[in-house]
Amino acid sequence: MKVKKTTKQLGAAFLAAAVVLSSALPAAVSAEELAQTRAGAGEWKFDFNIEGSETADGWTGITVNKKGGSSATGYTYSAEKGYGIVDTGAKVEGRTESVGNNPEFSIPEEVYTDFAILKGREFAVDVENGVYTVQFVIGSTNSNTTNVVIEDEYEGSLNPGKTQYGIMTIDNVEITDGQMNMAFSGDGRVNGIIIGSIAAPENVKAQADLDLMQVNLSWDAVDGAVSYNVYRNVGDVIQKIGSSDSTGYIDKDVELLGSYTYTVKAVSATGIESAASVEANVTVQDTSASAPAAPTGVEAAVTEEATVITWEPVENAVEYEVYWSDRNRTDLEGTDGYALAGKTAETSYTYEKSTHINRWFKVVAVGAGGKSEASEAAAAEIGTVINAQAEYLDRGLVAVNTSEGVFVSFRIPGDEYAQGATYRILRDGEVIKEIGSDENSNYLDTEGTPESEYSVQAVIGGKVYEACEPVTPWSDQYMEVPLQKPEPYHDDKLTAEYEYVPNDTNIADADGDGEYELFVKWDGLSHDNSEEGYTSPVYIDCYELDGTLLWRIDLGINIRSGAHYTQFQVYDFDGDGKAEVICKTADGTVDGKGNPIDGTEEVVDYRSVKGETSSAGLVYERNGYVLDGPEYLTLFDGETGEALDTVDYDPGRGDVASWGDKYGNRVDRFLAGVAYLDGEHPSAVFSRGYYTRAVVCAYDVVDDKLVQRWKIDSNDEESAALYGQGAHSLTSADVDGDGCQEVVYGSATIDHDGTLLYSLSQKGDRHGGHGDAERVSDFNLKNPGLEIFMVHENHPWDAGVEMHDAETGDYQFALPTTDDTGRGATGDIDPRYEGAESWAVGTNTWNSRSGRLVSQDGELISETIPAANFMIWWDGDLGREILDHTYDDKPVSVNISKWNWETEKEEVLLESDEVYSNNGTKGNPCFQADIFGDWREEAAWRTADGNAIRIYTTTDLTDYRLYTLMHDTQYRTQVACEATGYNQPPTTSFYIGFDEDLMNVPVPTLDIVNNRQGEVVEEPEQPELNTDELKDAVSAAEGLDSSDYTAESWQALQEALAAAKDALANASAQEEIDAAFAALAGALEDLKPAGGSGQTQDPSDTPDKDTSKPDSGKAAQTGDDMSAIWSVLAVMAAAVLVSGGVLAYRRKRG
Repeated sequence: MKVKKTTKQLGAAFLAAAVVLSSALPAAVSAEELAQTRAGAGEWKFDFNIEGSETADGWTGITVNKKGGSSATGYTYSAEKGYGIVDTGAKVEGRTESVGNNPEFSIPEEVYTDFAILKGREFAVDVENGVYTVQFVIGSTNSNTTNVVIEDEYEGSLNPGKTQYGIMTIDNVEITDGQMNMAFSGDGRVNGIIIGSIAAPENVKAQADLDLMQVNLSWDAVDGAVSYNVYRNVGDVIQKIGSSDSTGYIDKDVELLGSYTYTVKAVSATGIESAASVEANVTVQDTSASAPAAPTGVEAAVTEEATVITWEPVENAVEYEVYWSDRNRTDLEGTDGYALAGKTAETSYTYEKSTHINRWFKVVAVGAGGKSEASEAAAAEIGTVINAQAEYLDRGLVAVNTSEGVFVSFRIPGDEYAQGATYRILRDGEVIKEIGSDENSNYLDTEGTPESEYSVQAVIGGKVYEACEPVTPWSDQYMEVPLQKPEPYHDDKLTAEYEYVPNDTNIADADGDGEYELFVKWDGLSHDNSEEGYTSPVYIDCYELDGTLLWRIDLGINIRSGAHYTQFQVYDFDGDGKAEVICKTADGTVDGKGNPIDGTEEVVDYRSVKGETSSAGLVYERNGYVLDGPEYLTLFDGETGEALDTVDYDPGRGDVASWGDKYGNRVDRFLAGVAYLDGEHPSAVFSRGYYTRAVVCAYDVVDDKLVQRWKIDSNDEESAALYGQGAHSLTSADVDGDGCQEVVYGSATIDHDGTLLYSLSQKGDRHGGHGDAERVSDFNLKNPGLEIFMVHENHPWDAGVEMHDAETGDYQFALPTTDDTGRGATGDIDPRYEGAESWAVGTNTWNSRSGRLVSQDGELISETIPAANFMIWWDGDLGREILDHTYDDKPVSVNISKWNWETEKEEVLLESDEVYSNNGTKGNPCFQADIFGDWREEAAWRTADGNAIRIYTTTDLTDYRLYTLMHDTQYRTQVACEATGYNQPPTTSFYIGFDEDLMNVPVPTLDIVNNRQGEVVEEPEQPELNTDELKDAVSAAEGLDSSDYTAESWQALQEALAAAKDALANASAQEEIDAAFAALAGALEDLKPAGGSGQTQDPSDTPDKDTSKPDSGKAAQTGDDMSAIWSVLAVMAAAVLVSGGVLAYRRKRG
């Protein structure tokens, strides 16, 4: 029985892996060849080189033709040799390239600097039956992928990047027919093959030493092994932790009560590893000792920037673990629903995160005998407020004619939500519906007509504000915005016929009126970066919703058209209430006022012509790329389209080949987004590269200038783990709860200060790397904070479909894959399971309905999946719906559907063949966002003729009330970068879904630019306030003499007295009067006599004292004259209680 072995990757920047080992060459090999090929017992080494190249000492040369040559012979398989390339009649070619050394291995330079191109070919070696390990040396100055299948059973692929060679390995390959066959595909570049056989170590033992806090490992020696590699679970993955030249190893990186799993692999003289040993498990614990008791007295005190948690000491506790959560889930036990915040040996812990959100903390005591139960939860209240800049938005009122009446829906801004606003819906000037503070902002008017006019009044604090501008019902479920289609451009290079259609569209308020404008990118003749050919110029237009064209920017012939080139960001970057536009530009770009951005009318054509040479000496391999000339980043005024500032694009392209290929694919992979890096103000983020080198820069807009905030480059040593981790999109979110947004760059996350927070590639081989789709939100309701869901292109992969904690990178689930997983999605679509469900295609087919649908914990729900595309909040429940399309070599229709979890099918809610999706099989809308009505989203598609954009809105009623999603900073910034690369739907910073009781909706605290509410048209009735008692207390306080009391207690009295007077002058509610009285009474009670005992005497304690009212001209004195004040306060307290008021009255001390 053959055992299929998953592959592993070795070296830096790997994208996949696969390798094989053998044990003996057949007798047909001569003694000389055998001596040269065998590196040791059971090992053979083949060096693939070209005519004129040297073969490495100790390796067998497989010499193929130099590209264009034909003199190489003898590389084909023969039974006499027992090895070779299987002959197909076609010659085999190879190349020599300056590939860098990989210090992790000991491969000779003669091997890794040249390679054979074995794409579509096979290599065969006659071997004795047995189990083998094989390693493939693969390296090229261009990033390439080599796929290998051994015996039609063991497969894998490797992309080692461009800087150094890599090695891919498969072990436990079983041969039963006397011959090992290897088939190559992809780029098929092979520098060397090592085949060998070395046994796995046996009798591995692990023993914990609590005195030295270490684990001692031992195993039996393996013949032919020169060293051993030791592997252990590190976090949620298995990683190599060290090597040993002997049969023992000491692991000192262990913790008390830590549980560890170890395996050991033998290493041969040439660096080949054996299969892994049997696992050895150990827990660092004293089984004879008892666990400590649970901590008590846990309290949490907050400052603006931290929370201090304290507790009582616990006997036998060596240290304490502190856990945190953003939900106090009483339905879960212990630390379920909590995450580890840190450990300490003290009885206090400082959690150094901004206190702008509610948190709960639990403490666990740790002793040699185990862990205690978790303490009771201690609540940490909000200690600071972050006022993030937000745009002023008008009422967003929309009315739609339906078969049942007129559907009316309007926007609740974040500030009104926080104030508990109520609303009045008016038809033809008359109130027809009052919306309470717990009701959603939608209504079905069954008596409305197509001619009715609707408006809305806000009621806040009893004040009624003027109604918004009236609207009449739409006749259909959409608004159509007419566009002005550009005429096709042609010249001597661009001669193909084409037509422009509206493509990715951004939305923002260009003129500050509270209504969104559309910023439309026109797509004519475009190409992917991997495709050669000339493209049409890119235009960006700005339209009012009535179709008025405000301006058009022409990016010119030196900006290539395609999904990965123009990433334009539109946002109010400078906080003036009007949006700006930022995008990459070039020589020939003309702004919205018709002015060249570089100030010159002359335009140099930098589009490549195959065979010509760039100014940097690059010989163009293809037509139509732009690999020469200046590159700019330009800031445009959003209202006029005028260029305000232009800087050099950072980084420049430099050496094109250094990005992974010479023809211009990987060098021009751009991404962009918006992030609140300081928590309160938006910054623009622009990048270059993600397959290999990645550089990300952040900019602020200051005085109409682009000012770079920070830059991170994977070429820098401290940021090297950013290399090769980018996706086809980027996202901004506050992943670590510090109040500032981070940049999620595919498998890596960049902290708000521009440093690398983590990279999934740091988990080891077959983790992280490039991917086509990612989403960020609160998906797992048992895990505090946010999560990131991502699918990965690399394969075979240990975590090709995964969800990880957004702050730490720890997996919530990780599913292995064997194919390029290009499509995945996540959202709450099934109420039977808590939190969000996630799914991904099971094959590299864009519209596959076969894959894996899993719960928030990775539990398999079904192998039937909905479309893995956009998600949208559309109907009346809290679940999310599926937004997709039908495509058959061209767009056919678009649809929104509901996942039926019982039938496992999509049920269509909206479908139209009058509008089309964009970007081929990706099937993206022009945009998706909450731009009208209540909090649910609109979807916009282009009309079939490309002359308009239709914006569709829901007409389903819902009872669930939320503020506009555009006032959730994460959602708003994701809308801004939605049109980047492979478009992704926006997600909120909080969970929205079927588990309503677990929705942790933050009350927004926003700095709304140029906020305006309108005139008050109706003042609230002022209630008649009872102020007599407060007036008496004020009079009594004013009759006291400061010299009789301590300065501190007198100051407190004066503050309470000032507040009482303010309440008498300005209070609008009885509660304010009562609170002022209670505070003043408390201050009177707390007066301390100067030089006295600090105790104010109650007249009831001194029966012999004369308690008559003092003379009007004499100040009340402590002891005798305070009796009058106590009498007044007692009378007032009784009066307040009788009248139903609330008196927070503290009894005197002593």
